[in-house]
Amino acid sequence: LLREKTFKNISINLSFKINPNGKKSVMIIRGSNNGDIICTKIIELFHHEDVYYIVDKIKYDGNKIIIDSKKSIKSEVVTGKYESPIIVDCNCL
Repeated sequence: LLREKTFKNISINLSFKINPNGKKSVMIIRGSNNGDIICTKIIELFHHEDVYYIVDKIKYDGNKIIIDSKKSIKSEVVTGKYESPIIVDCNCL
């Protein structure tokens, strides 16, 4: 588990797997409502250590999980390869 944050009854979990089964490393973003998974997004990472630059602030806005990246020169270079901010749509609420 990389990070977890709770907003009222919504829990957001960020985790990552390094080279699962010899494949690319992935970051897994999962939102749950009272234990029931409501949305999931899996992002393939170019390098497993990228996860530390692409995750800074976690926000929940009604039906979206928003993950802002860190603000630094190194972070800008790393996050340029990814969607920024990362948005996970949880319309199934």
